[in-house]
Amino acid sequence: MNPRRIQVSAGTGPVEAREFVALLAAHLASHCAAEGMRLLAVQTHGPEAAPASVELVVEGGRQAWFFDWLGTHQLLKASPRRGHRSRKRWFIGVSATDECATDAWFADACRRKAPAISAADVDFQATRAGGPGGQHVNTTASAVRATHRPTGLSVRVAAERSQHANRRVALARLGQMLAQRAADRADQDQRERHRRHSQLVRGNAVMTWRIDRKGALAREP
Repeated sequence: MNPRRIQVSAGTGPVEAREFVALLAAHLASHCAAEGMRLLAVQTHGPEAAPASVELVVEGGRQAWFFDWLGTHQLLKASPRRGHRSRKRWFIGVSATDECATDAWFADACRRKAPAISAADVDFQATRAGGPGGQHVNTTASAVRATHRPTGLSVRVAAERSQHANRRVALARLGQMLAQRAADRADQDQRERHRRHSQLVRGNAVMTWRIDRKGALAREP
């Protein structure tokens, strides 16, 4: 099962909503652990006590329970910063995406690790170079087609006279292609997280919360 990225976001909400983000993210992390999910990373955007958003990257365990949490969450709490008749409802959103769900090889790259290419993951096929260059180039199987099995990306190299040299060039080109693809995916993921962060829907909450006497989140029935 691919890792899952859970985003808890206040959108453009005030500090009270951002404080709710910190509380709910911590609550979610504890719940994930209780369900046997392994926490791979936590990314906090903003002050720890009042972040604009928190992202949890988790994997494994039982995940079916989590779908009930997706959507808008509401906190009922009077703010000490505001007057007695002021607003007492604060809204934040919870969303989730699979990490690289369509390409498992890029899971590490999406977790901000550099993609590594190994010759053991590459199939090499020798072919005739063809093209201009005289009889030697046309009759010797010095060209190489290299295919990266985990992703299916392929490159053909015939620039060098020896098959060994062409294999080396093919590996380097595959590495460049994979690094660019990983960077493109990371940019796409970041744009998607920013979009979800900005699309908080206030109202129609999937869950409503309050603060108990110990200062912890408690879900309203």
